[in-house]
Amino acid sequence: MARISKPGLDYFPLDVNFLQDRKVRRISCRHHAAGIAALTSLLCLIYKEKGYYVLWNKDTLFDIAQEACCEEEEMQAIIDDCLSVGLFDTYIYKEYGVLTSQAIQEQYHKIIIDSRRKYKLPLENFWMIKEEKEANDNEEETKERKGENGEQTNESAANPSKFAASSGKSAATMPQTKQETDTDIKSKQEMERENEIKSETQKDKETEKEGKMRKESEEPPVPPNGVSQASPVAVRGLSLEDSSGGDFEAILRLNMEAIGIRNEQTAKAIFALARRKELGGINGTLWKILSPGYRPTLLKKNEPGDYILWALNHPAEFESTYNGMLQKMVRGRS
Repeated sequence: MARISKPGLDYFPLDVNFLQDRKVRRISCRHHAAGIAALTSLLCLIYKEKGYYVLWNKDTLFDIAQEACCEEEEMQAIIDDCLSVGLFDTYIYKEYGVLTSQAIQEQYHKIIIDSRRKYKLPLENFWMIKEEKEANDNEEETKERKGENGEQTNESAANPSKFAASSGKSAATMPQTKQETDTDIKSKQEMERENEIKSETQKDKETEKEGKMRKESEEPPVPPNGVSQASPVAVRGLSLEDSSGGDFEAILRLNMEAIGIRNEQTAKAIFALARRKELGGINGTLWKILSPGYRPTLLKKNEPGDYILWALNHPAEFESTYNGMLQKMVRGRS
């Protein structure tokens, strides 16, 4: 019995500089061990199941979050960050709900070719290697016109017009070969699989849309960088609002420039979160981060701006870190 073909792989190579990749380091900086574990689990699932992509839905979210030992909310945040830094293709994710990339597809294509596996380029709309597909089609067409030794058969060379006429007649009247039949079956299976993916993606989009509509009245709008933003709260002397009489923005901007934050998008996100009284008000999380006692710790971070955004979005976790630092300082003085 012939071996059943499968789209997935039994192994995939991992570059020795994987952890030194700047995109991967950004994920590691923001999500620490959970980010690396999630990314590794995703790559294994992609190459194992479909070979070059994975459908991102609630089940996949649960499975990867469990493998990475993190909550589903954090897992989704990791995926959003992977998309923002370019580890996965953003357009394909938004259009089809699929996680893939040019690099993943090129790696998959190379492994298939090197292993000499019987292989036909996928028909999915999110297959990104266009030039190679055209090259393969041209190569197959050339092989059909040539014999086993790379030369035309004697009959076609002797009478090319007769050969062309008979070829058209044979294609119309002769029964299909086993290879052609298998090709048709595979094409139908691929079309069914693509329709199934589209159906599941549409259901997920509808469910997500219903959830957003229910929460629209409860949750504030989300800015482009993906961080939560509450409605402005006027804090006397510490608000962006002119009516509150504060110089908050100028003071905060000076502090951010002092620690090397010059990205305008990051600065705007910090300003937006600081409008919340518990974050930007007196004794709020923001001023604890920028305090002289904590500043040396902040300056050790690769991306201080990203760390501030993380702390403002996870004030309870930062508070635990901050209190631990204060306790160390007290023990050092005693």
